[in-house]
Amino acid sequence: MKCVWCDTNETDGVCNDGKPPYCLECQEMLLTQYGYGETAYKMLKEVVSKRQKRDRKNG
Repeated sequence: MKCVWCDTNETDGVCNDGKPPYCLECQEMLLTQYGYGETAYKMLKEVVSKRQKRDRKNG
């Protein structure tokens, strides 16, 4: 399924269990720009670590 924000990347649910379905890059961008507080910080850490693991795996 494609990301509802960029319509390019595959979705990867972290935020709100994937609803709405954003990709990791868009989740990172949205949390960085609009997120605040402890919850947003934890979600951002999870998104970034998931993206880094994926990027390492893909070389």
